[in-house]
Amino acid sequence: MYRVLYLSHLASGRDFSVVAQILHVSRERNQQLGVTGALVFDGARFCQLIEGPRAHVVSLAQRIQADPRHTGYRVLFENEDGSARLLPRWLTGYCEPDDLDVFEDGTALTAAQALQTFLQRVPGWDLSS
Repeated sequence: MYRVLYLSHLASGRDFSVVAQILHVSRERNQQLGVTGALVFDGARFCQLIEGPRAHVVSLAQRIQADPRHTGYRVLFENEDGSARLLPRWLTGYCEPDDLDVFEDGTALTAAQALQTFLQRVPGWDLSS
């Protein structure tokens, strides 16, 4: 299983209508690719865990990084191992503005801590599949 957890910001001049587009497209595309994980938005930032086949996850992460709706794309965690999926279905939704603050300081958390912090917060977020 290959995993990428990233944080990005909504690009300047973009309104919330792009968020609905991103959520809608991610639900459809990720199911087709066999990718699972969770995407949350706090009004200004996106944080997403993507997991699945390496080629699909890498390609998707590259598309997201190049997407003009995102800025400041930063990988928080990236790894490949033989474990089972951490999130067996695709989840998207919203979180409180301060929920993602912990990921802003690149030196505050190790990659493993960033992943664990994200996973610990998933049950408290307003997410749907």
